[in-house]
Amino acid sequence: MVVVGPRPIVASSALPSKTKPLQQQSQEKHQHSDSCVAHEYSVDMRKFRTSNAVDRCLATELKEVKECVGVNTNSTSLKCPPMTYAFVYGTLKKGFSNYWLMEDVCSKGHARFLGFARTKEMFPMVCGPYQVPFLIDIPSLGHHVRGELYEVDRIAIERLDELEGVSKGNYVRRPIVLSALQLQSSVEQESLSSEIIAQAYFAAPSYASKIAKAPHIEAFTEKEYATYVRRKDRPQNRTFLQHIEHWIKTQEMARKN
Repeated sequence: MVVVGPRPIVASSALPSKTKPLQQQSQEKHQHSDSCVAHEYSVDMRKFRTSNAVDRCLATELKEVKECVGVNTNSTSLKCPPMTYAFVYGTLKKGFSNYWLMEDVCSKGHARFLGFARTKEMFPMVCGPYQVPFLIDIPSLGHHVRGELYEVDRIAIERLDELEGVSKGNYVRRPIVLSALQLQSSVEQESLSSEIIAQAYFAAPSYASKIAKAPHIEAFTEKEYATYVRRKDRPQNRTFLQHIEHWIKTQEMARKN
């Protein structure tokens, strides 16, 4: 037995009457070797072809997700991609108590103020306990809510999620379509669409329908903010959700009376 490469070749005792030229033997050996290699790797190549198909499928799905959440793939101004947009309508706006967070992420290159916008559809926005504003995901009710538009990256979204208590069930983050954009002059040259999909924080489903009965407002302004109570000044013996539940019960009792 003669071993050539990874596969054994049995030497035949029945040799031809005439020995083949060395060059022809060499060519045949190479052809046999190439055939073996092709056979050895045929499964692997199919795997590669499958992998490419999966990659194309994943790329398509990723594109759809980016379009759904309003990812801005053209932006290079922020530090931690992917980029998206955020719509803030309450105390995160300029001049209000939680604006410090937007200032912080903007100063560190994780967000950028673009201008003003309003929701394309009408939504109820109400003031709940301690005049905390809530956007409620019940389209076609309420107003075209007005707020501020930011470009944000992954770090900024994580900070916003933390502030809004998303993991605790205080708010939920969902995409929303914005229109009537009033962009800063420095942003107008960037050819943004007249409608933008942004991330917004809605009242959680666990209590949203219960607070929707409160008066609807178009914007959270100084008027509403005048009686707003900051978190540090609220009773500390209740969680955010417990404050909401207590407020709902109080409102229901008041309506009955």
